[in-house]
Amino acid sequence: MVKNWSSEILPSEVQTQVGFSLSAGPAGSLTLAANGFDGAVSVLKLEDLDGDGLYLDPSETFIFGSETYSGQIIQPHAVDFYEA
Repeated sequence: MVKNWSSEILPSEVQTQVGFSLSAGPAGSLTLAANGFDGAVSVLKLEDLDGDGLYLDPSETFIFGSETYSGQIIQPHAVDFYEA
């Protein structure tokens, strides 16, 4: 088994324990809806910036939205990419 990503690289104030949805987007991007047991919720975007097929560098994980920062996301369970 190969470890592609870990929640350990998130900022300490963003807690995630359960991933609910993973969506593949353009150019290998991924979006993950993740919830914490303490009620914390986040939507994360992962981008393979160095082309190694992994998302382990801290610069490859972007917090798209988080209850911690905005208070606008309530328990996301399904995510998908949208093209206009």
